[in-house]
Amino acid sequence: MRTIRACVVQSAVTLFDRDANRERALRAADEALSTGADLVVLPELANAGFLECGDVDRHVRFSEQAETAAGPFVSGLREVAAGRGHVAAGFLEQGAPPTGRLFNSLALTCPDGTLHVYRKTHLPRNEKLLFTRGNELQPVETELGAVGLLVCADNSFPEAARTLALRGCEVLVVSLAAGRLPNPSLYSSIAVTRAYENQVYVVSANQAGPSETGVFAGNSTIAAPDGTLLAELDEAEGSAHAVLDPELLRRERLRQTRYADRRADLYGPLAAT
Repeated sequence: MRTIRACVVQSAVTLFDRDANRERALRAADEALSTGADLVVLPELANAGFLECGDVDRHVRFSEQAETAAGPFVSGLREVAAGRGHVAAGFLEQGAPPTGRLFNSLALTCPDGTLHVYRKTHLPRNEKLLFTRGNELQPVETELGAVGLLVCADNSFPEAARTLALRGCEVLVVSLAAGRLPNPSLYSSIAVTRAYENQVYVVSANQAGPSETGVFAGNSTIAAPDGTLLAELDEAEGSAHAVLDPELLRRERLRQTRYADRRADLYGPLAAT
């Protein structure tokens, strides 16, 4: 891992308006990269909005917002990132024919033109009616270091982040479309916990503004492996920046010996079905 200037973008995303959403996401990514960011993270489903409820007609309308990884949303991100930095954004992905399944995906575009696409592996509640689960938890190698990718509910399963960390993850990127809950600092607390318990950096971006059933929580966070909260937003749209220091990562892994102290011989029930 090298020194990384990270930026989380907390933005509103309009349901059923992929053209406006694409313009907003590309502008935000361009602005963040122009300030010197090496890594920009945008929310979950940044191209389509988050459908929380609905009948069959609304599900069909939602599916019409989907794009392949070669579509204009991801292609636009790749153009913005080219030669400049890394941009991660959630998008509603249309799978390959003949099934054309929908995936809740996260694209990581790199300055050398490389594209990595992760598909959300943990689908809560009504998401099971809309999406197909992904089946891979593997960090990707980038110029920044080893980057793990998760989408929203994935980060509520400690096993997902730990699996990525055991496979070499140094920076965990999380895109969310998470609503406000009674504890306003919950999502920030989860990000800090994942960073501390796995000795990784966590860069987590949530949606902002009204949702179909309430309000998105915002609370986008950048957290360090020693448990430090490097940056945090409230509920409003905006962005936050922080520097991710590789020396801190190395010091914490030497100090904590977290992985040497693991008792994998006792953890069998975690893998039980």
